[in-house]
Amino acid sequence: MNLEKNPKEEKATDNETIGVTSYVFNPKHTVQDLAKHLQVSNIFLIKKILQMGVTTNINQTLDRETIELLGLELNLKIIYSPQVDSDQKKGKAKKENTKLTKRAPIVTIMGHVDHGKTTLLDSIRQTRVVDQEFGGITQHIGAYEISYNDNKITFIDSPGHEAFSQMRSRGAKITDICVLVVACDDGVKPQTIESVEHAKAANVDIIVVINKIDKLNNKKENIMTELSNYGLLPEEWGGNTPYIEMSALKKQGLNNLLEMILLMSDIKNIQTDLTKKAEGTILEASLIKNKGPLATLILTNGILKIGDVVVAGETYGKIRSIEDDLKKSLKQAVPSQPVVVSGLKQVPQAGDHFMLVQNEKVAKRMADERQHLAKEKKYALLDEMATYNDNIFELEDENETKTLNIILKTDTQGSIEAIQKALGQMSTEEVKINFIKTSVGMVTINDINLAKTFEALLINFNTPLNNDLLKFAQDSKVEIKTYQILYKMMEDIEIDLKKLIKPVFEEKMMGQAEVRKIFYISSIGYVAGCYVTSGTIFNNSLAKVIRNKEVIYEGKIISLKHLKNNINSAKQGHECGIVLDNFNTFQVDDIIESSKMEKVV
Repeated sequence: MNLEKNPKEEKATDNETIGVTSYVFNPKHTVQDLAKHLQVSNIFLIKKILQMGVTTNINQTLDRETIELLGLELNLKIIYSPQVDSDQKKGKAKKENTKLTKRAPIVTIMGHVDHGKTTLLDSIRQTRVVDQEFGGITQHIGAYEISYNDNKITFIDSPGHEAFSQMRSRGAKITDICVLVVACDDGVKPQTIESVEHAKAANVDIIVVINKIDKLNNKKENIMTELSNYGLLPEEWGGNTPYIEMSALKKQGLNNLLEMILLMSDIKNIQTDLTKKAEGTILEASLIKNKGPLATLILTNGILKIGDVVVAGETYGKIRSIEDDLKKSLKQAVPSQPVVVSGLKQVPQAGDHFMLVQNEKVAKRMADERQHLAKEKKYALLDEMATYNDNIFELEDENETKTLNIILKTDTQGSIEAIQKALGQMSTEEVKINFIKTSVGMVTINDINLAKTFEALLINFNTPLNNDLLKFAQDSKVEIKTYQILYKMMEDIEIDLKKLIKPVFEEKMMGQAEVRKIFYISSIGYVAGCYVTSGTIFNNSLAKVIRNKEVIYEGKIISLKHLKNNINSAKQGHECGIVLDNFNTFQVDDIIESSKMEKVV
């Protein structure tokens, strides 16, 4: 690489403009490399970085935060390549070994409903002396930390599937170890397999807990055989997966589980860098009266202190308070420690990444830009849906079977059997009904949380429902349908199933226009001056260009004008100007055809 200064660079001014619109982040790029990529002088780029409060020179590399701020400053889209991320992590692991310190493992407990997850969590909580002193009452903040043999372990206290699917959908990976709970008297269930798939997709190590070993009907061998088919071969059979037998209710085998978690943590060598800027993941968040937005978070790197300014998703703020899972006030939080913080301007989303920034001015700019990008994506999606007549199923597999997940709560066991039989007969090759949970009794908060996790319809049959639960369901965006009559339920479910069936669309021609003249306008490009010969031409509709009876273009009308005015449509006998997406080679006598997709089934 030629490191000699370009004479042109010495004459750099603040009026330089970058020559590209995007940059693929590379942690190995120096300021000089970046300047070459952006087609600007070294001096111009260094000035911009100095204005952001970062001291640098042409031979230094820039971290993610600085690059992101630079992107906002220069209106430059920053692209993060997965391969670069992987290389960066490997490179940093080698260079910064001296800065890494051990951190507590973060554990999520997963498994089939009613296999003992909640009981296991309660038993683990009670290992804390402070819980025993207060009768086992703890503050539920989405996660909690225990100390065992002078080692700390963090447990995520939320529905396991939500912890994986919701977090992974936002690119977050905070769980180190998954504890898969299987009841020995019930065996492997569909949700057990789903838990395994979630954990494997997140590349998380699994410990299998065979729970309720005090029961008579022990299916241990069957469980181990079945899970072996999914890659969980037991250590005693020559595999790598630990299997722990226990009774969560009687706390039998609990010490074995905690010791295995610590052993696996040591083998994985889970570490963190306390010298880095604080960053991590939002577990959950809420708006509390008199307190404002509160967020439960876990750090992955650095130390978070009161007074620090953070950006979390599309919001930001200065940390006013930090509390642990026992509501004890803290001055700072360290990696793997679950804490609740206040001070954010708005409520962030679960799974949002947060990071420390220099000041509130920088944080506001970053949050505003993220909000702007989110709105642009939303409007683009709405525009696309309108253009294609809400054909949101267009990219789905034609042969894919749709599923309606249902959680059923009834007054009697007989009602459960009757409803399952009636609704089960409504499944077809295209759509099927999947009962996530069925039980006798009133709807509970756990039912609503489960429905949210599985995006399920919650059916309440012939049992009372209080207003507080209804409000909680509304806030959780969970639909609860209450019935006293079976046939009415079947009518509604039939409608819900029809909504899941992939619609069939066909293209319907709306109108044709003949190109009479071609114009060029510098602000928008080539415009076809047309005369509508039949039907109606619509703006934002599908379009074809026909020349000599052959279709030479298929795309979209992106602008429709009459004189200088934008119009939504032009009817037969009227003149209009048409601009097409990615097409400008019009010829006189071309035919432009406007069409839309209509649902036929």
